[in-house]
Amino acid sequence: MKYVLAALLFLPATASAHGASKSYADWTVEGDRAALRLSFAAHDLTAAVPGLDADADNRLVAEELSAQRETLGSRVIQHTSVRAGRVSADEDCVPDDPIVRGIGEPAEEVQVTVVYTCPSSIGALVLRSNYLPELEPPHATLATVTGGEESAQHVFAPQAPELVVTFDLPPLSKVLFEALLAGLKANLAPAPLLFCLALVLSRRGRAFGGILAAFIVTHAVLLFIGGPQFPFLPLVVAIAVAWVGLETLVSPDKPASSPPHAMLAGIFGALFGVLAHVRVPRELVPKLAFVIGATAPLLLAFLVGHTILVVAGDRQETVVRGIGIGVLGSALVLVVLHFL
Repeated sequence: MKYVLAALLFLPATASAHGASKSYADWTVEGDRAALRLSFAAHDLTAAVPGLDADADNRLVAEELSAQRETLGSRVIQHTSVRAGRVSADEDCVPDDPIVRGIGEPAEEVQVTVVYTCPSSIGALVLRSNYLPELEPPHATLATVTGGEESAQHVFAPQAPELVVTFDLPPLSKVLFEALLAGLKANLAPAPLLFCLALVLSRRGRAFGGILAAFIVTHAVLLFIGGPQFPFLPLVVAIAVAWVGLETLVSPDKPASSPPHAMLAGIFGALFGVLAHVRVPRELVPKLAFVIGATAPLLLAFLVGHTILVVAGDRQETVVRGIGIGVLGSALVLVVLHFL
């Protein structure tokens, strides 16, 4: 195979009858994801894709590339097959939306980036591709696959075999530790911690158990289930933090039991979980470890808030109102950062 690769490196990158065109595929494997960065010569694409060079001037400008961006991304996915699994590669991986961009103006090179998410950590990977089948002589793709300490090279062409690569998976203890640590980092941030702290202080310790259970449980469950990526999450977080800040300032006369308050805590817990911009592991045991790690900082913030109430004693009102003002200020900062 290395001699084939060496020979192809010296082939002219053209779609003419005097040589074979070629593209370059860089695959990076990590966890349950296989990321592809595919590079084409612009003149190969214009020769293979009808209408890409709209004015037929042999130049691919930004407007022409933009008009065909979806088509180019779809073609790459259509001509790429990715299967993977922990032991044997018998399950299909799902591609994200491809990203297409031109290098230079007019473009001399076009890069397509796609991330494939697989059902489990990748211990075995099978790749097959056949890009730009319209070209003669047949188009070839020089592929490099890297993952951990493993690497492989392959030439994809119409009659080329599929590429099979195996990887040494880390031990379960390491996977669980990394998932737990990732969960900790996900919620070890000012906004969720301020929210939980002020949520306790706003009730002066009343209905503590209900509020704690409502927020923590709904957050953990919805984080486990997962949800869509939501670009306005910072704004939702800011609204939540502002709400508990106001509660901290105006709640001294609230009754001791407040089911609506616990219900609102549950709603925001769900929002924090389902809309979080975090990558949750797909496998069951690492996912549980991630959720435990993500819940720990929030639980700690609740306990710190309860401790502040106990330690403050007679000065509880002053301390809590001061914290409420700080939380409101934090909410304002979050809103400003969202719109910058």
